[in-house]
Amino acid sequence: MRMPHDLKSYVQKHPDNQMAWYLLGKDYERSGQTAKANYCFERSGGVYEAFEHSKAPAQVWIEYQHKLIQLEQQRKKQQFKRRSAAIMLWLLLLGIVPSAMAPDAMNIDVVTEPADESSPEQGLESIDYTDEQGAAHESEADEAGPEPPVFTGIPLINDEITDEAAGRMMNQLRHTEATIITLGLEQENEFLLWGTSPARPLMYQFRSNGEGEVTSQSLLPEWCKCTSDDLKGLSASAIEWGQKEEQAIALRSAITAYKQLNGVYPERIEQLMKPFPNNHIGGVSSPMRELYPEMLGYIQSLAGDYRDSESDPTIGERSSEDGPLLPSFEDTYGGEPYMKEALSIIVNKETHRLTLLSGSIVLRNYEVGLGGNKTPEGDFVISDKVVNPNGRSDGEFGTRGMQLSDTDYAIHGTNDPGSIGLDESLGCIRMHQEDVEELFALVPPGTQVTIKDSANTPTQIIAPEQAGERFQPELVPGQTNPDKIYHWLN
Repeated sequence: MRMPHDLKSYVQKHPDNQMAWYLLGKDYERSGQTAKANYCFERSGGVYEAFEHSKAPAQVWIEYQHKLIQLEQQRKKQQFKRRSAAIMLWLLLLGIVPSAMAPDAMNIDVVTEPADESSPEQGLESIDYTDEQGAAHESEADEAGPEPPVFTGIPLINDEITDEAAGRMMNQLRHTEATIITLGLEQENEFLLWGTSPARPLMYQFRSNGEGEVTSQSLLPEWCKCTSDDLKGLSASAIEWGQKEEQAIALRSAITAYKQLNGVYPERIEQLMKPFPNNHIGGVSSPMRELYPEMLGYIQSLAGDYRDSESDPTIGERSSEDGPLLPSFEDTYGGEPYMKEALSIIVNKETHRLTLLSGSIVLRNYEVGLGGNKTPEGDFVISDKVVNPNGRSDGEFGTRGMQLSDTDYAIHGTNDPGSIGLDESLGCIRMHQEDVEELFALVPPGTQVTIKDSANTPTQIIAPEQAGERFQPELVPGQTNPDKIYHWLN
């Protein structure tokens, strides 16, 4: 059973109540959240020791239920007192101020108490406004219509938001008027697992009035006071947001790689879509074409390379603290892409995993086939990107190949999928067809590839199970190499 909202709120507002801490800890203990339970038990002082040594669990449970009833009664009394105080305030104001400042012409903000920062939940509950003023504000918001959702990622450990992450998010929002939807990204070591759309659950909706007050509402189905249609709508928007992020990081990587190779930026996306060997981008979609001017201006602005960035309409307003804001990323917290570093690859020989990264964000984690000691270790870059490297789609290197630093080693497909996960190659990195085609579409030539005997990368497979969830923009034509049939360590 999950702890009811009232007891959590009570603990946050009354951090000195040792019995409340004890009861909260017992519920965490029953749900298997040991760390939070121990934290609550420590805050409960002598109550924990007294109950654990002298009372049976059944008696504790009875008292627990009784305490919940008391808390509900106290909450209702507090609501009544607040309403009474508000009425008295209005009466007082009506008696001593002129008619021009009557209640219907005034705007008095009701600010709730901040949550105790030592609480394990850090205020992770929505605050209910029960006074008349709050109801009026809610009515006005309803008439204005819902705001479009703004998304960001937030770290999870064991499927739960950490106190540190929640506290950091709330502190960031205290002086910003915003409504943010957080998507959970599981944290493993130093990595955040981006994964696929279903693996990024809706976690919380944070609201800030810009004056220090931040509230939150759980979006988990068992907690959310919302309809299934509301959640479906948010989930659909979150999927679209995730797809745009993947398109943006693919463009950013290609633009950056082009600049490093040629010394200038590609003015048009068509410059990235040349036939082999100038195929800097493997595939393109209509949304990527629309996004390209903004991404180009954004990258130039960050590098200080834009000639007239202040007058460029694609960049939007700038802030010395927040960086440039992009119109296409108005649905992203901060107004710019969530993934900010060009793509790179780590191959872990110990776990047979190829990890695709943007900084510390794991975009994909594929299972691969290797050659044991025959697979070299070290740093490489993707030099050639070739469609059908054997001259046909069913060759031993499959439909895609990416040569490493002009050597005899490559990342490629295979006509022997049973070798994936094993050390049966002569040194190359073998991938399933759907995986290598997706990787080919995402990474440009010049992408950094690091091969290690052992790495601290995730072990779980992170790749879309459904074909429709894959990153599969329309293949750019002319990416075969008519002058060569590849024989990587054949």
